[in-house]
Amino acid sequence: MNDFTKETGNFQPFPPPNSLRQQPHILPQFEMIFGPTDRSVTLKNLQHIAECFALIPYENITKILRIQSISDPLSRLRLPDVVLSDYRLYRTGGTCFSLVYCLKNILQECGYRCAVHLADLGSSHNNHCALVIQQERDSHLIDPGYLITTPLKIPDTGHAVHPTRLYPVRLEKNQMDGSYYLSTLEPEGEKFRYRLHPHPVSERDFTALWIDSFSWNMMHSLLITKSSEQGRVYLHDRHVRYFTREGKRGSKIRENPDETIAAISGINLDLVQKARRYLAQSKTGLRGR
Repeated sequence: MNDFTKETGNFQPFPPPNSLRQQPHILPQFEMIFGPTDRSVTLKNLQHIAECFALIPYENITKILRIQSISDPLSRLRLPDVVLSDYRLYRTGGTCFSLVYCLKNILQECGYRCAVHLADLGSSHNNHCALVIQQERDSHLIDPGYLITTPLKIPDTGHAVHPTRLYPVRLEKNQMDGSYYLSTLEPEGEKFRYRLHPHPVSERDFTALWIDSFSWNMMHSLLITKSSEQGRVYLHDRHVRYFTREGKRGSKIRENPDETIAAISGINLDLVQKARRYLAQSKTGLRGR
């Protein structure tokens, strides 16, 4: 019995759609938006690609709109070519599943050996994911959902602290099961983020969880995280927080919320309005996670 089966009980995964296995070449599309990469399989190029990719926001607006407009669960999944095209046109991004899958395809096309690992946020299981990249004899973590763009070397034993563009990140190995605890070292103190599973998730289970995520509790609210020159910006409905190395500050958006959210996030105003309108009309029928 693998970790997925143990932690999700009787959950029955869907078979993976063929489209997940037959992705078009998207590296040229990525380079058209962000400029050329040097096509080398190095840590320097890995960080360059990850930093460019971090300009694509974490957001659930596109996911909310897919629920509204597409009934077929498999067809709701926004694959890499759609994620990149929508970013170019509307400055949208995606949640961890679509972002990680997109970045994985880009890196694999460059020649990197990488795999998706599930993670447990809070008291839930399998509700986040990140990429582990094999570089010679070392493994490195990249997490577009948490804007971790510096390849973090994963320690074989004990723990390691790595600087990032915002807060240092601490990775500690659980010697009992081989998983890793990730926390950020912030001005207010250390903050636990998630437990990273020790083994890659199968394509079948990844697809099943991606589909299932459309009914999770996070879909009750509008969520956006994006990088900024000073750090990152987090939007939750009408609340906005700014995170920098010095600390954080927040406020409530009291006037013109649609226009303000669009201006702060850079996401197309029409999409923001449609998503917020849908959330206002539908607050039931979404299962907690």
